[in-house]
Amino acid sequence: MRHRGAITVGLVLCIVVSSCWGLLNSTEQTDALILLYESLQGEHWKRSDNWKNGEDPCFPGATWYGLYSSNGGPCSIEVAKIILSNNNLTGELPDIFEVFPSLTEVNMGNANPINPLPEKVVFGIEGDLPPSLFAPQMEVLNLESNFLSGNLSPAISNASSLITLNIGYNFMEGVVPSSLGQLNKLRVLVLCPNNFFGELPSFILEFSELQVLDVGGCRFEGELPLGLANLSHLNEVQVGYNKFVGPIPPLSTLAFAGFQGNRFQGTLPSELFHSGLLTLRANNNKLNGTLPSEIGLARKLTELLLFQNKLTGTLPHEMGQLSSLLKLELQFNKFDGALGDFMCEWKNIRSRLFLSDNKFTGELPSCLSTLTRIRRFDVSLNSLSGQIPTFEDWHDVIAIYLQANSFSGTIPETLTSSKLQYLQLHYNQLEGTIPSYLNDLTSMEILYLHNNNLTGRIPDVCDINLVTFYDNAGLWCPLPPCCSEEKCRATEQICCQGECINVTLP
Repeated sequence: MRHRGAITVGLVLCIVVSSCWGLLNSTEQTDALILLYESLQGEHWKRSDNWKNGEDPCFPGATWYGLYSSNGGPCSIEVAKIILSNNNLTGELPDIFEVFPSLTEVNMGNANPINPLPEKVVFGIEGDLPPSLFAPQMEVLNLESNFLSGNLSPAISNASSLITLNIGYNFMEGVVPSSLGQLNKLRVLVLCPNNFFGELPSFILEFSELQVLDVGGCRFEGELPLGLANLSHLNEVQVGYNKFVGPIPPLSTLAFAGFQGNRFQGTLPSELFHSGLLTLRANNNKLNGTLPSEIGLARKLTELLLFQNKLTGTLPHEMGQLSSLLKLELQFNKFDGALGDFMCEWKNIRSRLFLSDNKFTGELPSCLSTLTRIRRFDVSLNSLSGQIPTFEDWHDVIAIYLQANSFSGTIPETLTSSKLQYLQLHYNQLEGTIPSYLNDLTSMEILYLHNNNLTGRIPDVCDINLVTFYDNAGLWCPLPPCCSEEKCRATEQICCQGECINVTLP
């Protein structure tokens, strides 16, 4: 009894005063961490505070950087988490993780919120994933944006407690092993971009807790299992840029949906559009049919990308309820009919409103001027007519593309945004004179006015990089003194009072 009490007191004092590393016989853990440091070129890490400084990686006040306890604080008794993300790790991972019986998280990813492509990563872990990473107590593995290669080991099944697996943006390959299907606690599964191929494994339907499925940017093919719609916790599905075919499953719980760059066919499921949907990308597919009226239910939708499909019909007026939209791209489809005033409810649109290369008819709503945050507007290659709206409050607009329609009337005197760089009005039926203020727009790079019915004198446009005004029979001389073959593209040969300039048509 006396001996047992002494041990108890010693342990208590040890916990209070130090980390008790020696009592826990953790020499091999220290050695393993030193091997990790040396294998991943620790001398080049962004941060390596206290590494190899002393024998106790968890010594109070001198904990080695990136080592944590289960509660998220610096490790005290044992290492529960190794978090060295975005830390310039380079080299192959040593197979040392079996000596950490309490290790539940390894995060050595290089996620870049701007451009997380592997080729942009200067540093990165390479080679195969060591089998000891897949320990039964492991809950989080994040090795995103490195240079990992090889197949995903069948030993992944040993990580029976795994909740998050993120190995996207690497160079792994092969077929996803069936043993992955035994990880029925997964909530986040990010497998791509990589070079995995084959059909999407059906065992994913057994992941009843799954919230995020990201297999975008691999080489998967076949149809998406319709049973994905039965996973009630799914919040995000990214399957873009594969070779999937068939219908898009009727997923009704998604906030983030990415189906772009595949060969999906059929109509857009109405179930996609619900009050929680934030982004939907289904561009570059073979979708057809009309947009469902249920689209109006997605009132929090900020990004809708459906370009390069075969969608038809008029835009449903329920789209006017999408007041949270920041970006809308519907170009290269077969939509028709008039563009209604409901567009003017999209007052938050900032980056792009692209409706080009469809079959829209009628006039542009005059209220479009109220979309004051818009930066790029494109309705080219349609059958629109009438006068061009004033756009007088478009102070942040960078590009306006109205070419290849049947717009008439004069060029508005109110296109005065100091940020305007591209104005393309060619192949319309515009008349009247070219406003002289266009040359005062200091950001203007390209002004296309050819193939209209413009008249009057050609104004001084010397400060614009490229101007075209050929095939406007009513324009008269003289040419601006700055006109040259490269700068003022007027016609194959423009002659003014005996002076001719030969140019090459764009």
